[in-house]
This record gives sequence, structure tokens and C-alpha cells, in this order.
Amino acid sequence: MRNLYGNSGIIDMPSAEVQPDAEIAVSFSGFEGYRRSTLSFQILPRIEGALRYAVLPGFGADGSALYDRSMDLKFQLLREGPNQPAVALGFRDLLGTGVGSGEYLVATKHLRPDLAVSAGIGWGRLGSANGFANPFAHLSPGWDERPAGATTGGTFNTGQYFKGETAALFGGVTWDTPVRGLRLMAELSSDAYAPEGRNGGFTPDHPVNFGLDYQPSNGINFGLYALYGRAVAARLSLSANPRRSLSTGAGPAPVPVRARGDPNGPPAAGPGTNATALWAASIAALSTALAEEALELDGIGLSGDTAEIRVVNRSYTLISQAYGRALRAAQNSLPAEIGKIVVTMMEGGVPVSSLSVPRADFERIAGTPEAEAKLADAVTLTDAAPDPPGLIQMPERLPRFRWSVAPVLAINAFDPDNPVRADLGLQAEGQAVLAHGFSVSGAVTKKLVGNLDQITRQSDSSLPRVRSDIALYLREGDPAINRLTADYLFKPSPQLYGRLSAGYLERMFAGVSAELLWKPVNSGIGLGLELNYVGQRAFDQLFGLRDYRVATGHASLYWDTGWQQVEAQLDIGRYLAGDWGGTLTLSRHFANGWRVGAFATLTDVPFDAYGEGSFDKGILLEIPLSWASNLRTRKRYDGVIKPLARDGGARLNVENRLYPLVQDAHAGQLRANWASVWR
Repeated sequence: MRNLYGNSGIIDMPSAEVQPDAEIAVSFSGFEGYRRSTLSFQILPRIEGALRYAVLPGFGADGSALYDRSMDLKFQLLREGPNQPAVALGFRDLLGTGVGSGEYLVATKHLRPDLAVSAGIGWGRLGSANGFANPFAHLSPGWDERPAGATTGGTFNTGQYFKGETAALFGGVTWDTPVRGLRLMAELSSDAYAPEGRNGGFTPDHPVNFGLDYQPSNGINFGLYALYGRAVAARLSLSANPRRSLSTGAGPAPVPVRARGDPNGPPAAGPGTNATALWAASIAALSTALAEEALELDGIGLSGDTAEIRVVNRSYTLISQAYGRALRAAQNSLPAEIGKIVVTMMEGGVPVSSLSVPRADFERIAGTPEAEAKLADAVTLTDAAPDPPGLIQMPERLPRFRWSVAPVLAINAFDPDNPVRADLGLQAEGQAVLAHGFSVSGAVTKKLVGNLDQITRQSDSSLPRVRSDIALYLREGDPAINRLTADYLFKPSPQLYGRLSAGYLERMFAGVSAELLWKPVNSGIGLGLELNYVGQRAFDQLFGLRDYRVATGHASLYWDTGWQQVEAQLDIGRYLAGDWGGTLTLSRHFANGWRVGAFATLTDVPFDAYGEGSFDKGILLEIPLSWASNLRTRKRYDGVIKPLARDGGARLNVENRLYPLVQDAHAGQLRANWASVWR
């Protein structure tokens, strides 16, 4: 159940309950001209977060509406038990202008399975109705004064937390009715809506609210409320969970595993068998079997009774599933004399990991109960050798061309002047593979409809305009060459990867880029180094350049923590505006390919020089298309939600960065989605 703020709560007040782990939702609510749009995420099982865009009539300097952005966090300190309530500590608008800031401590207990009560104490906005003296003011001087919020927003208002002349109590009750999905609730609010009243807006008649909440199906929830004796409010919430796939899982089933010695089993040499002919026929059969599984044979090698096959996966989001399909194809196609199978995954022409299994173990395990766990014990994951002796590359026609044309949706959310802007267009992409690891690729975009070019907010920073001129690029670049590059990916040693790129690297910069990554396949730690020299592109995004040039680069630390699918990345170096600093990214990378995270960048640019927003920050979202469909595809939606495009802490956007290229085939992600190996 969500409240008018889009968080777990009652009506306008919070509760100590949280959402299912990883639940992500968008909520829209409004009453009397006040509108709230919220993106919420259950960050961890006991930590809930939200980003909000609110339209507040009368809050502008000239009496116009204020478009306010805010962030909430709630920590569930105690889970509900038979003899104890759930207890949560929460913060509203902890990273914004402070217009809606408030803190609270709340407890929730179910008296019956269908009846829950909540009670709490609030500060700030949540301590403004029928309040009493702030209890913290008795402990330390100064706690009875609550400073104003930051004028530019974007910083933590720590000086406000739990301060103010008053605190107040709030509470509520919810009842799950016999009607499936229908819940009724009532609450006592501690929010006096004092800022709204001072601006000639909404003023409550009394602090009591009533409402109903209805969930007709999973993922859809709406509420209708009577607020403060004088308003009617409504809310709609749409939710999804990365842990629950929308796909039915239907699709081509894997082929049965055929054991050696079976009548229809793998080919075996007999008296007078031509070994060369048998090997050639097996390679042809393997190539066909892999193609039927939407995989591609890149190379094959033989050493004693061990056969290594190198496979290109363009179809499966989960690399464990690609490994499973490739193992089946190899088992059924290779000569019976082969005693050990090694499958090596290729990405961009370089080998990223090798999975080996004794053939007898694979035959014994296939089709048995708990086959996933048994196979996990039987296989060995190792760093893939760059160019092992005896490897035969499959003959291929070079150059090889791939192209696609698809719709593309670009969204700008949480802009201070407009909650959502978007462009719908077509993007044509092409790639010519000229040699192993070397390719030329590009993308051209043509806008069909949209309003991204109507961004009018001017930058108030004193830095070179490396990102804040985005509106000019959107306005003049139609059609636009998003990128046009030559890329070379290589692997100097089993644990070291390299990339060289040159050309029009992204929509705003062109130049050269070089990167090295050290990443052992069984380690959660990776180290990277990237160096770039770029010039700013012309606004029309064709072939011209502007005068600005800059050398930029970063040293990077990657850490797969192995806990709750949490990954951390720290990048330290020089950014596009010439500023020095670091970016910390924290994300959860789920077993089905979803990734949700947040990043923040601090550089030597002072907050007032950075301008509105104070420092660069945003939300990362990656959604594999296979999650919502039965398509065999590795395509995904990659999005970054940032309130503003500003110049401080801006990093170059380069395709084919190495860590994302290799991480899905390394131990951390393979362990997380290993259950798909037999799918």
C-alpha cells in the first residue's frame, strides 16, 4: 500500500511497512492543483527510497507554481514480529530545497491479519499540526530552530534533521475488507500544510483523513481519499519487480542431452574411421547445433581428449543459459572420444571466460533432480586464454555487416521547468567487423515527435559548457550522427583486456579513447584505467568540431560485493570540464539482467560554481527486453535519470567500456543466475 507521496504509508502519513525487496514503482497523485510524481524503489529489504517531482501552486517567486524535486529515504529498524511492531526511521525531502522536508519515527503492528495500526512522531512538516515542544530541544540548545533548506537544492539538509520548535504525533488504521484488493483507512495527520497556507494555497480544516486503496491486479494500485475536511485526492501507482519476470518463459526448448553410447548419441570412431573426416563432420554438426540455439561458433581447439569451443552469444541475456545451451550442443556433436568440454564465451572478439566440465559428469547430471547444484560442483570457471595453441578460427566472410533500425525513446525527467520531456524517433545502427576484435560502427537518429528541444533552462555554472548546451544539440542535430567510431578490442593476457576507440565517440564529443581492465574471472575486484583526448562536436552533430579540447580520464575500482547483488564502482580522475574528482556508483544487478543504481560525483568545483543541483547525481536503470517478452535477445533499455544536465562531474559516454562487456560472464553474475543453465 502506498500513500500520496508514492511511498509505503497510509494516506498522507508514513507507516513502518516497506515494499517487497526490489519493488520499483511510479506513482502519480494530486489534489487542488498540487501534483506529485514519484519514482520509488525498495533499495534493500529494509531500505526504501524515492525521487519526487512536485508541482506546488503559489510557491514561485511571482506567485506561479514551483516545480520542486525531492528525495526520500526510509530505514526499517525492526521487522514486525508476534510480540513487536515494525519500526522505521524516515526522511522526506532530505536532498532538495527543503520545502517538504520532515523526519519521522513510526511503528506499525497488525492486530489481526486484516487490521493494522500505525503511530509515530514527526519533525519538520510532519511536526507542524497540533504539535508540542521538540523533545530534542531539552537535550541540546539550538534544536528548537530549524534552518531553511538549500537554495540551489541537491545537497543533504543535515542541519534540519529532527530540529524545529515542535514535534507532533500522527497515526492511522488500515483494514483489508472482504472485497479482494480493497482496503479502507483513516489517519490523524501531523502536517499543517503551513507553507501552502502562507502562499495562499491549501489549508486544512481538520487533521483527519479517510481513504480507500484498491489493487485490481499485480502492478496496478490506486487510491481515493478525503483530505483534511476540504479536498478529494487521487493516486495511481504502477509497479514492477525485477525478481518477477513478465515473460512466460516460453520459447524453443533446449535439445535433450544424448549420452555417448546411445544409438542417437555423439559420433564415435570405429574400425577404419577417417579421424580427419570425423572431426570435420563433428565441427559442421556443432556449428549447426549452435546456430539452432541462436549461438555462433567462433573457433574450436583440441588438446588431448579436451575440446574447447569458442562461442558468440547474441541471444541470451543470462550467460549461464548460453553456457548451458552450448554445452548441450557440444555434448551431442563432438566425437565420443572427447572426454572434457570447454566452452569459452566471446564478447566483441575477445574471450571473457571459460567453463569446463568432464563429459562423463555432464552426462550423469543431465536430467537429474537438483541438476543445477550438481553441475555447479562439476564445472570449473577459468580465465580464458587469449590465443591458445591449436585454436582453429572458423572461416568467416570479412568484412561482416550487421545493421538494424528501431524506434528509440529519449526521456528527460525531473527537469525543474517540466516534469517529463521526451522524443520518439528512429535509430539506424550498423557495424562492419573488419577483423577479429576490430570493427567500425555507428548510429544515426531521426526525431519523429517530441519536445526535448524545448529545454530552455540556462546553465548558471562558471564551467565550460560540456553538457549544459544539450538543448542546442537536440535542436540542431536532426538527423544526428550519434556516434561513428573505429574500435579495437584485445586481450594481452588471460586477466587483462584492452580497448582503443577513435572517431565521433558520442553525440557531444569526438576524439580518441584508450582503456585497460584487469579483471580475474573468479574475483569480485576489477581495476581499470581510461584515457581520452576529445574535442567538442558541432551542434548539428554531423562532422564538424567546435574549439573546445580536453584530456580526460579515470582510474576505476570495480567491486562485486557478493551481498544482495550489490555492486560498487569508484572512478577517480579528470572530467570533461577539466575538473578533478570522483564518482561513486552503487547498484543492484539482479539475476535476470535488471540493474538499478545511483551515482554521485564530487569534484573540485564548489557547489555554488556548479550551479543548480550543487553536484552531479542520478539514477541508473537497465531493463533487458527478455524480461518482458519471450524474445531471445540481449537488447536492453539503458536509462539515466538526472534532474539537470550540468557541466561539473561530466564524463565521456563511450561505447564498449570493458567492465560491462565482461562482467556478465564472470563468477559473480554466473552464480547469481546459475539456475538458468538448464533452461
